[in-house]
Amino acid sequence: MVEETKALARERLEAKIEQVRKGGMKEYWLCIYIKNNYRKLGFSEMSGPYDRGYDFTGVRNGKRVVIEAERAPANFLSHGHNKDEVDALIVMTMDETPKKQLPKTIVMVDPEDLAKKTHEARKAYAIKAQAEREAKEKYYQDAFMMEQLAGALRSLYCLSFEEEIYEDTLEDDSMREAASTVALRYIWLYDLCKPVEKEKGRPIPEIVGIWHRVSKYGIDRMSERDWEHLTLWLGLLRDEYIKSA
Repeated sequence: MVEETKALARERLEAKIEQVRKGGMKEYWLCIYIKNNYRKLGFSEMSGPYDRGYDFTGVRNGKRVVIEAERAPANFLSHGHNKDEVDALIVMTMDETPKKQLPKTIVMVDPEDLAKKTHEARKAYAIKAQAEREAKEKYYQDAFMMEQLAGALRSLYCLSFEEEIYEDTLEDDSMREAASTVALRYIWLYDLCKPVEKEKGRPIPEIVGIWHRVSKYGIDRMSERDWEHLTLWLGLLRDEYIKSA
């Protein structure tokens, strides 16, 4: 098992090295590598990367130089850079761009060293990005759940108590506030990351399922279990509504 894990890790590294050889790694990682390994590239000092202008300034052979980092020489031209303003170009790979159109000094990084030295940073970045994506998805899921719950609670309240609440009124504002408060409590209590019901394969809060059944079959055909669940939460909603009115 250990050997298989090592073999897989090596395979992934080889794939990343090949990606670097083709200039396929993001320029961001090239800049991170340059910042941390500039002495290997022949520079005694290095400042950057900068948000504006060329990527770095540094010292090479005792002279202050301006440095640009690109995945390949062709990118230097496509990005509209001026060879007369740049002393050194650092790249992942070479291509057929005429050297007379490029800075006098061109430095190509070692693909294997670039892949190895940025591995941990790239791994941490990927883990963080995945966590942020999941958090964002959960936020939108919870926001949608909140909207569903608040809407279902409001509709069931009006139907059960035979009370009409018109939009854009003080009563409407009070009900929205009360429904949101109760919906938050509902989410917290039932941990809606693990929804109670499923409708057409989609997870939904139980209150929403009750509202859908009432809309389809009428309130008189509710099950005893649905009545118990609904009575509890409509009681809480009524209390919140009275407090906020």
